[in-house]
Amino acid sequence: MIKKIILLIIPLISYSLDNESINFPHDQSIEARIDKYRKKSIIIVCKDENGTPIKSGSIAIIEQQKHDFLFGSNIFKFNKCKTENQNIAYASYFSEIFNFATLPFYWWGETENPKRIDKPWREEVIKWCHSQSITIKGHPLAWNWEDPSWLPQEANTAYKLQMDRIEKIIHQYKEDIIIWDVINEATAYDRKYPLLNAPVLTEAIHQKGLKQFIIDGFTIARESNPLGIYIINDFKTGRKFKTKVLDPLAMNGKPLFDVIGIQTHMHNGYWGADRVWTLCEKFSEFDTPIHFTEISILSGIKSGNKWESTVQGEIDQAKQVKELYSLLFSNPNVEAITWWDFSDQGTWKNAPSGLLKKDMSPKLAYLTLKKLIKTDWWTRDTLTLNESGQIKLNGFYGEYNIQIQNNNKILKGDFEIKKGETSSIKIELK
Repeated sequence: MIKKIILLIIPLISYSLDNESINFPHDQSIEARIDKYRKKSIIIVCKDENGTPIKSGSIAIIEQQKHDFLFGSNIFKFNKCKTENQNIAYASYFSEIFNFATLPFYWWGETENPKRIDKPWREEVIKWCHSQSITIKGHPLAWNWEDPSWLPQEANTAYKLQMDRIEKIIHQYKEDIIIWDVINEATAYDRKYPLLNAPVLTEAIHQKGLKQFIIDGFTIARESNPLGIYIINDFKTGRKFKTKVLDPLAMNGKPLFDVIGIQTHMHNGYWGADRVWTLCEKFSEFDTPIHFTEISILSGIKSGNKWESTVQGEIDQAKQVKELYSLLFSNPNVEAITWWDFSDQGTWKNAPSGLLKKDMSPKLAYLTLKKLIKTDWWTRDTLTLNESGQIKLNGFYGEYNIQIQNNNKILKGDFEIKKGETSSIKIELK
């Protein structure tokens, strides 16, 4: 268990992206779009704990505490790094920029008893995330990537156990996790790897039919917790994803899913702004938010069996991170971005896809992303109260702290700027 959080001071690449411009062929007004879709001007009425308006001329210091937008990563290496110092660094750098974490729920990695309470490690991660005000997503509830070793060989039985698991996991974590990838990679459920490594679950889906499988999964999830946020997650985003997966879930007018999850693993090269922007707009007919659930941009090129991060690769990765995140943050359809994986230690395909190196020191991409999230897109302001005890703040959607000097006393309070909110915010400071 991590006892405290510290930041390690590590020598970094001597390179800055501050003067690097971002050009989007489709839209040259990236900052204007961010101002339009991610910020709001609102009146804040300030009173003391007795309900008395705070006198005009008082100075209010305002500091954003958390974004409404979900910036995150999977958190698979939490307390699983090679050394305790690396564990501390991993957690420190994670909480420094992210408010969103993806927790693994891979069925094949669990015990032979499907009714047991799942891994204590998960409880450790959940407790830490709560202490850092980090929202958690579970990934995934159903995926036929590998059959659990104990799974019965009869397809109907396996199918029932799969649906039972969805209900069980949602109930078990109902107080801690409400965001879930329900069905993962359904479009290509019968590709080569699942056929070889998950023959029972793949056959169960085949017998029941893909359409019924995804409908059953989302229906059970919704019944298990009507307040949950349920994602259909896929790396295939072509015609089959729409016709075989999205359309069946939206047959009755209102989709069974709350969010469309899009994977963007760029192991074969950066996709570029136009391709990503098209994905943002592609499924607007369903009128549901987009989460970019798995983003990988590499900091090195594969050479033979070696795939290591390089100085130039890290510079290129940072430029691409700046472009991609600016693009996604400016698009009103997007509500979350999840990086995959956070560090180079133990990455998928052993690729240099992390924001941290194998020793848990930050890459330039991490520093670039931190500047975007915590400086460029972060509201700090000092304002003077008018004669009515009010201030007008133009801030990013999210949670805030306010402090005001009033009659030789520091008064403090909290508030939130929410999307769709039109009335003024009234707060009592103590």
